[in-house]
Amino acid sequence: MGKTLRRYVGREIGLGFFAGLAIFTFLLLTARIIELVDLVLARGVPLAAVGRLFLLAMPSFLELTMPAALLLGVIVAFGRMANDGELTAIRAAGVAWSSLVGPVLLAGAIVAVATLTTSTLIRPWANRQVLAAMYDVAKSRATAAVRPGVFNSDFDGIVLYVQRTIPESGRLEGILVADERDEGARTAVFAERGGLVADERERRIRLHLDAGTAVTRRAGVESYDLTSFRTFEVNLDLTRDVGRTGARPSDLPLVRLLEEAASAPVASDRLEARIELHRKLAFAAAALLLGLAGVPFSVQLSRSVHARGFALSVALALCYYAFFSAAVVAVRKEALPPLVGLWLPNIALAAFALLTLARLARDLPPFPRGAGTGRARNNVS
Repeated sequence: MGKTLRRYVGREIGLGFFAGLAIFTFLLLTARIIELVDLVLARGVPLAAVGRLFLLAMPSFLELTMPAALLLGVIVAFGRMANDGELTAIRAAGVAWSSLVGPVLLAGAIVAVATLTTSTLIRPWANRQVLAAMYDVAKSRATAAVRPGVFNSDFDGIVLYVQRTIPESGRLEGILVADERDEGARTAVFAERGGLVADERERRIRLHLDAGTAVTRRAGVESYDLTSFRTFEVNLDLTRDVGRTGARPSDLPLVRLLEEAASAPVASDRLEARIELHRKLAFAAAALLLGLAGVPFSVQLSRSVHARGFALSVALALCYYAFFSAAVVAVRKEALPPLVGLWLPNIALAAFALLTLARLARDLPPFPRGAGTGRARNNVS
């Protein structure tokens, strides 16, 4: 296979890949865009902070969309070449299928490396930056929510009233807190003064109260508990406004993830770390396998290559990710070990790609009784 032909096939795959990457990423980002717009319009979060969160969310989606985009690029490229008779001419010139698959292998290797780099380096870094950005947003939201003379309900399960604020020191006076986060009890806290305390290490925001009284009324009990205190602290939950604030295995750098997978003190933490580790590796391998699996499907496209190619690539990618999600559930239930369960979708995908490509190499239709078999024979023989 000449260099010109390899470049031609590679360019066709690349055009479909970048178009698919833009489309798939936009579709996945749609739900997140709605959430971010709500932060600006309903929660008063600065637009610059929301834009930063939007950019930092991109790597988590690219990890999923790059393999699917390569699948679309391969299906559209080979489908158009088959529909226009180019595959017939290329095969008539003596070019073997193994040579035609070469550019697919190269593109798959590039996308696999990019997917693995995104999942092991870029995404953990971006997730940690998201946590920092959320904490910054939470601090600004907490400060803005404390308005004197107003019952503030911006905190989940808590209503806060402050009689007076002192901007110079950040101190609050005449504080009333109604805490309804416990379904079995309601607590009202009265304090002479207090202030917001930001815990940079734990990334939490607390309301520190001085010299007050707490009254607790429990469900089904006619009496109430009365407690006087010198100091009292209330954790302010801002997750409704800015999302999660705790780290997950996907937030860990690769070295930390390997350590957690090998020696985390809690068994469930070890399992989650192993699932995350195998997920990163399996998705990278899937980028290569999905590209190979797209070749036999593409040669059976007869009309509307772009529309059918998009629908077919979405269906194949969804089948793979659904299979993988089912495998994750089985591993979490300890029905299968992570090494076996999380690689089953890739093994099935590899077997399918090899079997169908082997049929193409023998000038047979990839699917013996599939739709469009006669068309496929004419295109590739």
